[in-house]
Amino acid sequence: MIIYKNFWSHFNKDNFWLEAKIKISKDITVSSVFFKNKNSIETLLNNKSFNILYSFENLYNPQFDWIIKYLSDFDLVIGINDIKLNNYIRLPASLAYHINGSESENYSAFMYKNKNICMVSKNPHSLRIKMINEFKNRDVKVDCGGPLLNNIGYNVVSKCGFLKNYYFNICPENSYAKGYCSEKIYQALLSNCIPIYWGDLSCDKHIVNTNKILHIHKDYSNLESIVDRCVFLLKNKNELYSMLIQPSFSVNNLQKQNALTMEKIHQALQ
Repeated sequence: MIIYKNFWSHFNKDNFWLEAKIKISKDITVSSVFFKNKNSIETLLNNKSFNILYSFENLYNPQFDWIIKYLSDFDLVIGINDIKLNNYIRLPASLAYHINGSESENYSAFMYKNKNICMVSKNPHSLRIKMINEFKNRDVKVDCGGPLLNNIGYNVVSKCGFLKNYYFNICPENSYAKGYCSEKIYQALLSNCIPIYWGDLSCDKHIVNTNKILHIHKDYSNLESIVDRCVFLLKNKNELYSMLIQPSFSVNNLQKQNALTMEKIHQALQ
């Protein structure tokens, strides 16, 4: 039996990847990182079940970094950061979101795209604001379909359904840390959008096609050149199409990594 604790408000265990992919034969408590306080994490660790900490958040973010000192006390930690602990398994976004590479948009369907750049976000990270302003300074409109800077009149419900109409998707992470590569870039690539991305790809660069990504440096030092490149591609469709027609993923590497991660988790639960 699995008990879930400290997850986000809209969490649905029936859609959770662990429930769907692994047959569980022991009592397990799976906790996410949204603890009320330090006492709640200590109380959890005192129970007699097999305790798993699950985090799809950046644990080096100040909101969660206090949890790091407790990681070794869990029987198993599954997270998105690249952390070197014997009880830690890094979870790629491809596995967490049931992506095996075969779901990608038809790469030749770019001819049906009719919109330029979009962003779907609610986190008011300064980089997102700066990027929108950089495009505005070049007379290029960005369609914003999330709560942040919304200018389309509604909040997007189906993100990938929205993205597939666009050539580019502004999709920076909320924070930067080694290994922290969330679903954002995968959603863009699945929709055959060129991601304008800020985040660490060190653990995912063998899966995603880095030639199909406009990657902003950690310190933003190439931001203006990235925006200029995007504007250039919008004016030179042949070069734009040569990027869009490329595969988004190394499907073989993606499926191998998913399988290897699942095998590690399966062994840890024995």
